[in-house]
This record gives sequence, C-alpha cells and structure tokens, in this order.
Amino acid sequence: MAGRLRVLEVPQDCDVETFLRADPAARRPSAAHRRTPVLRDDVSAWLGGDHPGVDRLHACVLVDAEGEVRGRFVVHTSSQLQARLRAADEADAGQTSEPDAADLRPTLFFGLLDDLDETECRTVLADVEERARRLGAGEIFGPVLLLPNQVGAAVVEGHREPGFFDAFWNGAALPAVLTARGFEQWYPGSTWEVPVAAVPPDRRRPPSAAEYAAAGVRRRRVTRAGLRGRRGVVEALRRGLNASFSQLPYYTSITRAQMRRQTAGLELLTDPSLVVLLEDPKDPQDPDGHFDVRGSGVPASFALVVPDPVGVFRRTHGRLGPRDLPDLFRWRFGRSSASTPRDAVLIVQGTRPDMQGRGLLSLVSREVFAALHLGGYGTMRVTFIGEDNPASAAVFARAGGRRLHRTAFFRRRADPVSAESGDGASASTKQASRWVEIAGRAPSAHNTQPWVPHPVTDEVGAVTGIRLAADPERTLPAADPTHRDLYLSLGAWTESLDIAASAEGRGIEVRSVTGGGAEVSVDLGIIRRTRPCAHTVDDVLTRRVHRGRLADPGREASGVLADCADLREIEEPSARSLESTAARHLTGSPALIEELVDWLRLDRGHPDHHRDGLSAECLLLPRGVGVLGRGLRASRGTRLPGGAARILAAVTPRASEAALRRSARRFRDAGGGEGRGVAVVLSAESLEPEALIRAGRRLQHIWLSLHRAGASVRPLSEVIDCPVTEAALREMVSSASGGSPTASHPVAYFRVGHPDDVPIRSARLTPR
Repeated sequence: MAGRLRVLEVPQDCDVETFLRADPAARRPSAAHRRTPVLRDDVSAWLGGDHPGVDRLHACVLVDAEGEVRGRFVVHTSSQLQARLRAADEADAGQTSEPDAADLRPTLFFGLLDDLDETECRTVLADVEERARRLGAGEIFGPVLLLPNQVGAAVVEGHREPGFFDAFWNGAALPAVLTARGFEQWYPGSTWEVPVAAVPPDRRRPPSAAEYAAAGVRRRRVTRAGLRGRRGVVEALRRGLNASFSQLPYYTSITRAQMRRQTAGLELLTDPSLVVLLEDPKDPQDPDGHFDVRGSGVPASFALVVPDPVGVFRRTHGRLGPRDLPDLFRWRFGRSSASTPRDAVLIVQGTRPDMQGRGLLSLVSREVFAALHLGGYGTMRVTFIGEDNPASAAVFARAGGRRLHRTAFFRRRADPVSAESGDGASASTKQASRWVEIAGRAPSAHNTQPWVPHPVTDEVGAVTGIRLAADPERTLPAADPTHRDLYLSLGAWTESLDIAASAEGRGIEVRSVTGGGAEVSVDLGIIRRTRPCAHTVDDVLTRRVHRGRLADPGREASGVLADCADLREIEEPSARSLESTAARHLTGSPALIEELVDWLRLDRGHPDHHRDGLSAECLLLPRGVGVLGRGLRASRGTRLPGGAARILAAVTPRASEAALRRSARRFRDAGGGEGRGVAVVLSAESLEPEALIRAGRRLQHIWLSLHRAGASVRPLSEVIDCPVTEAALREMVSSASGGSPTASHPVAYFRVGHPDDVPIRSARLTPR
C-alpha cells in the first residue's frame, strides 16, 4: 500500500483548494469528534507567504493511486526557532563552544499530521526525511504548526480523549511511527481538564481588593471595545507572553502582526470575564528603559480563557464563512444550561519574571474559576504544560482537574555529516556552500544583496578561497554613486562568511581587492582559525533591523557602543535635524524616488516579495498599503506612475545648509526624541574600496554585538547620501577626533535602541 501513495507539493503539483479539501475527517468520521480542524484562513495565509517566524514553508498532500487525497502536511524552516532549540540544548549540556558541522545545517520542521494511519505516517515521514537529506538539514523536529508557541507537540497518550481549540489532536499511529523511525521525545507535557463543578469553593472565590493590595497589583478591567490598539488588552497579553514565556526552551517572541493573526475574531469569541490582567499600579520604570518590560503595559500576571468553539469548527471543517456566522453567534451568545454546558479553553497564563513568587497565579486562577462558575461553564481545558513546570500543573490538580493528554515534541538528528576533505587552509564544496548560505543573511542597502561569490578550488577540488564579485543589477546608481554602500555590503557579507567558517575551525581573510564599483573583485582566502570568533551562526541568522520605535538601548548595548572607538554618538537635536534634512534630499530627487520604488515590495503578490527589496511588513507600513501597491503594480508594472516622482520632487523643499540650520534650531527648542533610540555614526580611515570593505566587516560586527545585547538598529543611510548632512557629519567626526584624519570619514549612520516589537525578518535570496 505504501508504494501506491505519493506526495504532491502545493502549489506546484496541485492547487490550494486541494490542500484545503484534504480533510481526514471525510475518510475517518469515527475520529471526527476528536480532531481540531485547522482553519482555512490560517492555511490560506501560510500558502500566501504570511507565516511570521518561519523562513520557508512547503505544503504537501498525500494521494493514492486513484488520485484520492489521503492527508496533508507542511514542512518548513525557521532560523529563529532553531536558535532557541540550540540555545536550550547547549544550556542543558553546559556547552559554550561553537556548534559542530551538523549544527550549521538548518533544522527541518514538520506539522499537520493529525489523523493519518500507520502506512500514511510512514510515507509522509519518509518524504520529510528525504527533504531533510536534500536540504542538508542537521535535524528534523515536530510536530509544530507552525511554531510551538502557536500549536505544537504530538499526543502520545490519551488518544481517546478529544482535542480542543488551540490544541491539535492526533491518532496513536503518529507517535508510534516516529519512535520506530528513531525520533526521540523532547519536552514532555500534559493537557488538563478541570470540571468547573469540582473546583473547591475556596479556589473559585474572587480575590478581594485587600488581597490584591497585599500582592501589590490591581486587576485591569477588560471589555471587547478595549481589546485592540497599542494600549489594548491584546497588546498587553503579547507583552506578557514575551516577557514570561521567554524562559521556555521552545518559545520564540511573538510580533504584533503574528498576535493580530492568532487573535483574529477574538472580539466575537471572547468572554471578557474570562480574561484576567493583573497590573502593577506603581508602574515603575525599568532602569534600562526597555519597552517590553514592566512600566510599559506588561501585565504582572495574566490568563486568557475563551469559550471553546471547536464544535463549530468541526461542523464546518475549519472553513468558516459568512454563512457560518449565525451558527457561531448562537454558540457564543446562546445560554448555557445544565444539560448542555459550554466548555472553555485556557490558552495561556503566566507571570512576569520579576513578579514571580508572590502567588499572583493563584489570584488569577481564582478569578478565572469564579467567572467560569458564574457563567455556567461545564469544563475548562488547558493547553499543554511542560513537565518542567509543576507549579502551573499543581494549580489545576488542586482545583480537581485531571491530565487529559500526554504530549511531546519529537526530534531526530538527520543523516550525519560525512567526513569532508580539507585541511586548515581549505574546505570541501559542501562546507563552503553552507558558509555562503549563512553569509547571505548579511545586511545591504535596500536589501539588494549585491554579492556574487565564486569558489576557488585547487587541483584536487578542495575549496581554497572565495572570489567575491558584485552584481551590477543589484547596485544603486542613484543612491550610491560612489559605491560606498556596495563596499559596506560586501564587507558585511565577508564578516558573516568568516563567522560561518569559524564554526568549522576555519577563518576568512581578505587577500586583495581589485577594480572598483560594480567591477570590484575581492579575493578571500580560507585559513586555519587560531582564536575563537566573537559571534555565532545564530547571531547572523537571527539579526534583524527594526524600523519602528526604539527605546534607550540599555546598559549592555550602551557598553557595546562605548567600546567602539570608530563610533560617535550624535546628540538628539543634531541627529533629528540631520535626518529631517536628509529626508528632503531623498524625496527631492526623482531618480532617488524611482530607484527606491523599484526596490519596494508593497504587496505579497510582487514577484520578488520573498526574494529581496523592502517589504511593507519590514517597513512597518499599514496593511492598506499592500492593497495600494497591488493596484499600482497591476496597472503600471512594478514602477512608479510616470510623472509622480517629478511632482513629489518639485514640491519638496531643498536640502540646503540653511534648511539644516533651521531644523537644528527647531529641534533644539522642541527637546526630546522619545522612541528614536540613540543616533550613531561609524567612520573609516578612507573611502577606498579596501577600507570600506573593512568598515563593512566592522559594521556587521557592531550590529551583531548590539543584537546579542538585545538591541536593534535602524539604518538611515540617506544622512550620508545627502551632501549637506554628510558634510555636517564629517565636521562633527573630525572635531571629535581633534582634526586627525584617522577614521574621520563617516560611512554609516544608524539608530540603536531596544525595539518595541519583534523585528520582522526580511526576504533573502539564500535558503537560510
């Protein structure tokens, strides 16, 4: 039977609707009452490229010889999740060394194997393993959909118990086949069920004002109208999740966009009495000035419980539409009776790390149990709790609850890396390919990714170096006529390549730089590394820029800035005047405007949206901009409508020295720059290609150090592109160095700070 099954990938081999129709409930109605269907809107978003935290995703269906769809699954990669798992493994093992060769390879994740029989599971997992081999993956991990902080883990015991909202169910075949194929369980846990009627009266008694005062907190009033917005309940829950769940080995921080998608429809589903937020009334300021800590909307303790809509989802197979809204309304707002009580699901609960140990979770649980009892709910079910968190499980055990399912993730090392040729001054083709893939995450102006690497081999085929060239089609003739940004990008790529090589005991040195501009050629040699590298591959893969609000960088990041002799901090009034004047320069040139627009990817349908350029998501533009971008692209191709750039340039005031002086006076009188972080400029000793490539390596080193310190950067290269502001910066740098020509050429200007949101991953040509 296994030979008759085959895997087809969406959308290359079948359409999206085929994947959506691949519902196991149609084949096994006996298990339909246990399954938790995946929502159609979620699947459509994944296949459309909307999957925050995931780098690459492939959706597949399993079909038999007659063409009947037998199941579906997804495989994906995530450098963010892989870094978290690696950090957890190293912490468990007490390791501090660089990863080995297998760890340089990506991890392949899989999910949505909810109701497959043994033969189907074997076929799917054989396909997953083959994909891992072709990818060169070092490990296979799952099931996750798509990340563990969304839905994850397999049911390993309790398969007769049904699943529920936000906790997928699977049959007994999946864990059995995974174990037989050499997968090992990781992070075991349990889901729980608490009959509301069984909760002892003292555990469903609402806390008094005196109890809250004694604990140093107060309860926030929750309403449907107050769910959204930067100060809304959903945003407070997101901050609370990121603060309290960061201690979990699998948790990846949730962005605003991701939280918005995961809570879509919450206004309809929620029962406000079941959402508990305890706040610190003193609202103290964090000494580091971070947004994502207390004093900035992070609750001291919280719980999100919703009425369980899984019955409606099962009836519609997750394909909710306008015709299903009356059914959903009747379920949500209909009266519960003793014979048909509604159930509820505890999605998340937690306590901020600095507030743990005060018994706040007990207060939260009492509020929840009191509201459930008053609302006539029958049962509360709890998404999985890890066995390493007995305190949370004890809350439900003392309330009369019982374990419902035992769960676990499964992981297995992929085929081991074979012994590869190469001494201390060479590498194999596979090694060099891994390094090049990782280096592709280096930063570049407008995300152009202008690098073109070519391996250099000796007579026996060992790679002895890399010849790095530039792609003329990926340069910026208008914004970067001197090729400064091009050289910086090539330097950042070289530094990233060196970090990747260091994980395998090698290093990269620049042996020569010839030519210039788009004809530049950089000869990179491979050497034996004699000292440890300051950064890791995970630093390269997870570093992001952030174009939103930036708080004070904090002590650690400020220390990084202070230790860099070639960096100079620009005082806030001067920085704002420089940026304001440089913005005039950008919008005052039709050529600059048109070049920028050529690299904008405002809607997901843009042919290069997942490859390069500046997406609306990374620029943090409103969602409506994507609709505008799609309309412009459909009617005008990918270019700006004719004349628009000239009109905008004509109405933009000139970027002159007089304008710079006026803005300096205005910002000096205006005062603070909250939410902007700290402005800094990096200088180089000259503007020759070799010096700028060294500066690019230095820039990447600094940005990675800031990333490790929890800070993000926002590049503002237009401040150096504009002749007026560049001259002003040069004078500031020269004055700071006492007139010495050493490192007196400003080459990179950026803001540094603690981001108010999780930075968005930009598109890349590299599979990493």
